[in-house]
Amino acid sequence: MSETRQDEQARDLDNFEPSPPALRLDDKAAALEGELAGRVAQFNKERFCYLFAIISLLNILVANNMSNPAIFISVVSSLILVIGIGKWLDFPFIYNRLDRWERLAFETCKRWFYKGKLPSGNEPT
Repeated sequence: MSETRQDEQARDLDNFEPSPPALRLDDKAAALEGELAGRVAQFNKERFCYLFAIISLLNILVANNMSNPAIFISVVSSLILVIGIGKWLDFPFIYNRLDRWERLAFETCKRWFYKGKLPSGNEPT
């Protein structure tokens, strides 16, 4: 019991060490949010693949049983549906490419529809 005053003060200071900085908790939360974002992106990618496969199978079913205009309408409507699903699931690299295909299909339909109805040199806008 012959502790000096300095030893008591040192022990008291050891008992009252500052708590660890709050950054550790923030870093853990950021890591968990990053992991969650990665899992959500993976889930959306998987969901898009399943929906794309189902739409493709439906197009094959239509192609086996319908005529050429029905096949064309089915493919174009499926393309529009896949673009919407890509935007909904936040896949810009998918819907940017599919949007280009949709515009190409639209221009093809427009040319086919106006074939022979417009004077030469006048393209529909």
